[in-house]
Amino acid sequence: EVFESLMGSIAQSQGLGGEGGVETPGGGGSEAASTAAAVDKRCKSPYVETVNVGMGGKGAGLASTVHFISGMLTEGYVKGKPFVYGGRLNYATNSHCAAKGVSGDFECYVQPFSSCESAKKRAFARWRAPFSKNNRCAIGRLCNDLSQFKMLPSGAFGKKGLFWLRSAMVMHVMRLTKETQALLALDQLKERIGFKGPIIGVHVRHGDACHTTLRKGMCKGIGVYLPHLRTLSEKYGTRRVYIATDDAAVIKSLSSPTIAAEFDFIYVTEMDARALMDGKQLIERRTDLYRDSSASGHTLMMSALVDLLLLTETDALVGHFLSNLSRLALEMMAAKKGYLPPYISMDGPWCPHWKMCVT
Repeated sequence: EVFESLMGSIAQSQGLGGEGGVETPGGGGSEAASTAAAVDKRCKSPYVETVNVGMGGKGAGLASTVHFISGMLTEGYVKGKPFVYGGRLNYATNSHCAAKGVSGDFECYVQPFSSCESAKKRAFARWRAPFSKNNRCAIGRLCNDLSQFKMLPSGAFGKKGLFWLRSAMVMHVMRLTKETQALLALDQLKERIGFKGPIIGVHVRHGDACHTTLRKGMCKGIGVYLPHLRTLSEKYGTRRVYIATDDAAVIKSLSSPTIAAEFDFIYVTEMDARALMDGKQLIERRTDLYRDSSASGHTLMMSALVDLLLLTETDALVGHFLSNLSRLALEMMAAKKGYLPPYISMDGPWCPHWKMCVT
């Protein structure tokens, strides 16, 4: 109930309605949340950010961007300000979003973060692409200042803890539009691939990650994951596994008689972006993918959403928390279930921010 009230409080703080009788962002009692009129007034001076996460300020993938935006949303929430984001999502620079007049806008796929529509339009128009020839951080203080991700409101919401606040924030960011939900058609997709519980989720992040950043040289085949899958399989009585991966070679390896005899692997071949992810160049630098005349970004977005949302519906998770997508899946799983589900990380701890969790 506290978590549901927190979600309602975040929505109302952004002028988007929600359940009544919840706490105000900075309060700890039963004081009613801000009225729509008050939010409209605050929209005259919202918390606005227009920078892009990612190396060189070139933007990043879905999960990194969600985590980055959720930190700024938190600061706005704690300070009692509606949040407006004028930056870009790489994947949204595509022909699908361009046809709607919102190329590059994350809100091509998700509902508005706040009701400050006019401020959003101004911020979005004001954005300028950063100039950077290297992979160094190009977003000023936000490169290393992670204080937004450690902020907690006072009262019952703060007492719930940092993990739960972060989970609530990403759930607010990930409120998909009806159009996006229709395009994904998850219920029909699950029926086609035989997705049903109890089921274990496993995230195998390869692609450009095998050749870049801190994950360089750390990519492992499916065999390394099998002992952990066996542990969860024996503990929870299922051999059904949903595998989310950007590597076609991992999918091919599942046909091994030894592996097939032990687990029933389920995966998606529709909306498949694995061919686009197969490269040694950092995907943020793949400018050929992000053009108004290209559908590649849309394919990447749909594929990432399918993997993320299906992982969210599994009952236990094997991931690697150097990857933002694994951490985001765990946060959304917990938010939907109301408890922290069983999980195993292959390469690091959970952390509350958008950077790699190395400590």
